[in-house]
Amino acid sequence: MKKLIIISLLLLLQSKIIGQNTELISNAVKKQNIEKIDSIARKLNYKGGDIIKVFAVFTVNENGEIKDVKARGPHKLFEEEAVRIVSLIPKLDPKEFKNGMKEMKFTLPINFQIETYKDKKKRLKKEKQIVHKNAEINKKDNIINLTIKDEDIYLFDLVEITPITIDCNPNSEKEILKKCVKNSITSHVNKTFNAGLAYKLGLKSGLHKIDVSFIISINGEIVNITTEGNNKELNAEAIKVINRLPKMTPGMVNGKIVNVKYSLPIVLLVS
Repeated sequence: MKKLIIISLLLLLQSKIIGQNTELISNAVKKQNIEKIDSIARKLNYKGGDIIKVFAVFTVNENGEIKDVKARGPHKLFEEEAVRIVSLIPKLDPKEFKNGMKEMKFTLPINFQIETYKDKKKRLKKEKQIVHKNAEINKKDNIINLTIKDEDIYLFDLVEITPITIDCNPNSEKEILKKCVKNSITSHVNKTFNAGLAYKLGLKSGLHKIDVSFIISINGEIVNITTEGNNKELNAEAIKVINRLPKMTPGMVNGKIVNVKYSLPIVLLVS
């Protein structure tokens, strides 16, 4: 039973989080421990479609750090999961606090919506198809696949120190460095992807999209590459291209090296 978290923000003070802070909190909330929620729901006899509401309360200090996290809900296990989710929020930008306050206290209502059997079956079938499709490609191209828990993976936009490609200056400011890494990956794809493959395959005119995701491991290696697209050959080419990315300097959160997930669309225009 997978959960879908619906997030909204309420403030205990007459102010609100705006801009990038909202995005950082929303992205952190999306990092769900599916297996744990499944276990909790079954243990407490919840059914598919049930919604469990938990209120998390936390303080953001003048450095943008999250502290004093507490939660209140129908059961201690759901409260612990809510606290875990809030703990994933990286440092926020204190400049975005209104009224120039040094510390702010927030309430975050989190709704855990339990997946129905029908939706779960549909999702698992789709995931199995993707895994099978990519496994066939990976055998040929020596793709590295590692078993990494969901809670040990951070989204690229959430890490404090971004993974760094060899052509980016590690001493650059955070946002400049992040933009450089994104541009570096995009440039690699543009230079390496065999665009002529689309014509060779006789694809119809229009846009052809491959959604790609991969993990930059704690060793800086490119691992666990997956693709979603309608053409098997284009998917294989996308995996091959991403697998050729040079080793990177891994990302960090709270001084600890972490696995970082990066996603991008590859779009081909056939005219």
